[in-house]
Amino acid sequence: MTQYKNIKIRDNNEPLILVEEYGFLFEPFYFKQGISPMNEVRLRKGVLEKLRKAEQKLPVGWKFKIYDGYRLLETQKRLFDGLYNYYRNHNPNWDKQTLHDKTEVFVAVARYDKTHPSPHNTGGAVDLTIVDENGKEISMGTVLDEFSERGLAFTDYFADKNDEIHENRMLLKNILRAEGFQNYKYEWWHYSFGDQMWAFQSGADYAIYGSVELNEKS
Repeated sequence: MTQYKNIKIRDNNEPLILVEEYGFLFEPFYFKQGISPMNEVRLRKGVLEKLRKAEQKLPVGWKFKIYDGYRLLETQKRLFDGLYNYYRNHNPNWDKQTLHDKTEVFVAVARYDKTHPSPHNTGGAVDLTIVDENGKEISMGTVLDEFSERGLAFTDYFADKNDEIHENRMLLKNILRAEGFQNYKYEWWHYSFGDQMWAFQSGADYAIYGSVELNEKS
C-alpha cells in the first residue's frame, strides 16, 4: 500500500453512477452483511464504460457480477477494524505493527488524507466475478473476502493446483487488463482503474481519481 502513496492525483471529476444504469448485475456485498449503509453499487463513469467493453469479450451469455465499488470511509474503517480484531484474537503474539501490516494486505486502512485515499473511496476500485448463462458464479476457488493467510485469494494461487479455477481467474484478469484495469494480486476479485494503485502498477504519471467523499466535503 505504501508503494503508491506519493503518486500525484489529478481528479477528472467524473461522476459516480449506479452500475445498474449500465446494465450490470450487482449484489451490494457489504450492505447485506450490515457493514455498509448503501444498498447500491456505484463506480466512476469511465470505469463503467471500460467494464461494459470488457464484458462483451466474455463467452456468450456470461456476465460480470459486481459486488462492490465506491465505499464510504466509515465502511472502510469497519472492514479494517473487523479483520484487525480477528487477527488480534487469533494471534495473541503479534504486535500492533504486525497486526496492521497483516490486515492491510487485504483491507486498506480508512485514509482521511486526500493525497493518499483508500482505493474504494475513489470509485475507481471494483470487486467482481463472472456468472455463466444460467446466472451461476463460475468457480473462482474462494468466496469474496477470503482473507486466509494460506493465500487462497491470491490471484495466482491455483496456478499449479487447479486448472479450471486458475483459468477462470485468468479469464477475468486478461479481459479486464485488456481494457486497462490492474489487479491487486492478493485478491482475485479486486481490480482498479484510475486510482493511485492503478497508476503505480500501470506506470501512469498520475491518478485520475481521488477521494470522492473527501473532495465533496472540501
